[in-house]
Amino acid sequence: MEVKRHRRLRRLAPDAELVRRRAAGETLRALAADYGVAHTTLGRYFARAEAVRQLREAGQSERRAAATRRVAERRAERAIRRQAKEQATLAQAWTRAAAAASSAPRATPFCL
Repeated sequence: MEVKRHRRLRRLAPDAELVRRRAAGETLRALAADYGVAHTTLGRYFARAEAVRQLREAGQSERRAAATRRVAERRAERAIRRQAKEQATLAQAWTRAAAAASSAPRATPFCL
C-alpha cells in the first residue's frame, strides 16, 4: 500500500478559524477570497484526511454549541413568559383594587 503524499501549501496558512467557518457551511469561494487563494486550493486541502477529521470534529462541536444555545433560549423564553404572566396578574390585582377603592362610599367631613 502506497502512502499518498500531499503537496506543500505555499500560500494557504490553514488555521482553526478556516476549519470552523467551513464546518459552519461557508462556501469555498468565500473562504478563498478571504485567505487569498483559489477555491480549488481549498478544495484540495479539505480533501485531505487530516482536514476531513478536523471538519468532522468542528461540525460536532458546532452542533453541540447550537444545541446548548437552543436550550438556553428555551429557558430564557420560559422565564420571560413566567415573568409576563406574573406582571399581568399583578396588573389585574391593581386594577381590581383601584376599582374597589373608587366605588367605596367616602366619608364626608363635617363643616361647622
